[in-house]
Amino acid sequence: MRVWFVDSGLLANAMADGVLTLPELEALNPRKGVASRYEEYNKPRSEEDYLLVIESEGTIPGTNQRFEYKVISRTKSRQDVELRIW
Repeated sequence: MRVWFVDSGLLANAMADGVLTLPELEALNPRKGVASRYEEYNKPRSEEDYLLVIESEGTIPGTNQRFEYKVISRTKSRQDVELRIW
């Protein structure tokens, strides 16, 4: 699975008009990785009470770096995100 990493501030600016095109995303110079493992668990309960867990790991071929990404979202206002690139 392809995974792209971009600066969150730059991404927010690009999305400010409510539209994000592929050329706009490419212009942010993303680090392009390939996940060798991707798992997603989604347990919806209500609009404000749910559980989403995403875990992935892989490599960034252009630099031979490895990455691990994990997000746990329990409500729309609470998300724990971890990203390691080495």
